[in-house]
Amino acid sequence: MPFGRMKKTTLVVGSPGSGKTETLLRLAQGAASATDWSVFVIDAKGDRQTMERFEGLMRRAGRSPALFPAQGYDGWRGSGREIASRLVELIDWAQEGGGTYYRDLSVNLIRSACTAPGGPPRSSSELLRRLDRNTLADLWAGTDRASALLTFKDEHVCACRHRYQAFFDAVDGQLDGQFAFEDADCGYLLLNELIYGEETAKLARFLLEDFKHYVADRKQAGGHVLLIVDEFSAIANGERVARLVEIVRSYGASLVLAPQAYEGMGGAEAAARILNASHTILLHAVPEPEPLIRAAGTRMEIEASVQHDQGRSLELGSAREQHQHKVSPNEVRQLRPGMCFAIGSGMAQKVHIAPVPEGTVTVALPPRTPDGPGSRPNEPHDPVRL
Repeated sequence: MPFGRMKKTTLVVGSPGSGKTETLLRLAQGAASATDWSVFVIDAKGDRQTMERFEGLMRRAGRSPALFPAQGYDGWRGSGREIASRLVELIDWAQEGGGTYYRDLSVNLIRSACTAPGGPPRSSSELLRRLDRNTLADLWAGTDRASALLTFKDEHVCACRHRYQAFFDAVDGQLDGQFAFEDADCGYLLLNELIYGEETAKLARFLLEDFKHYVADRKQAGGHVLLIVDEFSAIANGERVARLVEIVRSYGASLVLAPQAYEGMGGAEAAARILNASHTILLHAVPEPEPLIRAAGTRMEIEASVQHDQGRSLELGSAREQHQHKVSPNEVRQLRPGMCFAIGSGMAQKVHIAPVPEGTVTVALPPRTPDGPGSRPNEPHDPVRL
């Protein structure tokens, strides 16, 4: 798979048992062993075995993977406005009706807590301590905002604090850790719904928002990062993911998104935006492939018909040329595990993804030597081998 194609968004779609996870590991292993890209996975399935396989692949590629939740994540990097933005994404706010009033109050409180003159909070306990009317007024002492904060009702401030208290209690300090995206060359963030319960989706939104801030401001200049989001439909709103896809590419980041079906991409509008932004689709077996196979385009086929009379051929017929999908939906439904259609640029090819190697050492390729006009010394020799 050419690296020029991998630098753009890839969509890996497949039902459970279709081989999608093996494809994701193959992409991660290829990028880690043949490039200097950072490689991260956010896994909503909570599949510890896949995390262990990822760790082995990264170590054999000479990498040192960070593993969440075994290692706590530092969710407090960046400016006060960036931290506030991540915190606002945590809550499922009302978008209409009277609930929007309380949303605006809470957003105002969070921004006040994070952008205070003394600097932003650097832990969950510090944030919760700040979500108090008198404490906020003290942080903003000598400014017009101090008197405005004192006009908030205690019940509104307490309601805001309780919502965040519930979340941080559920994650049990795991966002007050030591590593963030910029501290590791690869990592696996395992989000187990059995552990986090209904807070799993909120944690995912927080991490995706932090990834956006990382690539925009904290990532090393000139570096490239690949983020694989497995089962993103289970953890994040499709509109947010669509927005992430549209933003991060210009900052040197590539995304691999892996839903189980087109319908799991966050609604019709979000799915259309994600599909339009995807340069490559690796389509494993799914029951309803029609929205995805259209990306491969059509070809002209001759369709013949013969007239019959009570079962007897009249030896009369016709033929017409018409468009047929290059990828048959029935072929997609019948794909064996590990098989998929690679679709991109109006073309398609059925391929078999080889399982990632187990128990072998992968050696990173040396830098390429400039050998002519337009050569790029830091590009690897070969594409990722699927």
